[in-house]
Amino acid sequence: VAPKRPHFERWTVLKSAFVHKKHRVQYEMRTYYRYMDFFRLTQSTADTFLEYLERNLPEGVAMKITK
Repeated sequence: VAPKRPHFERWTVLKSAFVHKKHRVQYEMRTYYRYMDFFRLTQSTADTFLEYLERNLPEGVAMKITK
């Protein structure tokens, strides 16, 4: 498992709807990546492992598979 650099998105929003430009709120969204590389897997082992990962994936975590 090799970590990649996280991706940051930042937003600055005014607290007030009309005036008081000095008063702002900052929001940040961080996206973390992990890279896993498997060698010499049989098709049945790969299918079983991917099925296990899909069932036990926490909320807010996505998975992308490339061949």
